[in-house]
Amino acid sequence: MMITVKNNAPVLDAALQKVPSEEQKIHRVCFVCTGNTCRSPMAAALYNYLHEDEPTEACSAGLSVFPGEPIALNALLALKGRGVISSAKNNYEAHEATPFSKELLDRVDDVYALSSRHYMALCISYPEDVQKFHLLGEIADPYGASLDRYQQTLAEIEEAFHVQFRKS
Repeated sequence: MMITVKNNAPVLDAALQKVPSEEQKIHRVCFVCTGNTCRSPMAAALYNYLHEDEPTEACSAGLSVFPGEPIALNALLALKGRGVISSAKNNYEAHEATPFSKELLDRVDDVYALSSRHYMALCISYPEDVQKFHLLGEIADPYGASLDRYQQTLAEIEEAFHVQFRKS
């Protein structure tokens, strides 16, 4: 630790002063589905929107991914229709599908699976980290469906949030 003296009082190096205290620590969550183009990016975007003023942030990943695929158009339209704004802090419009990995798991505090199948796959693949895994709910996969189905899926995600996070 580098300490400098200013007016005869020790002052921590500026970089160390920016380290958040335990109270200010950012809680990081990851939402996981299959392809990381529909459910999990909608969940992460909605979570970030609903918790924008809190010390928490969400990302998303998939278990069977074509890396770099964008968010599904109807997922994007459902989020916009719900009033979720894509911003620098919550830039879901620039989303690229990401495979779930041990490296990602090590950077988050909690992982929310979008179905029991995803939950079980995570528990089997990473048994040493099972305490981080949670089932958000049985959220139907809208892949390839109509905008109406994506809107229903987003509503299912939001309802699961009310139960899981007690967030209204």
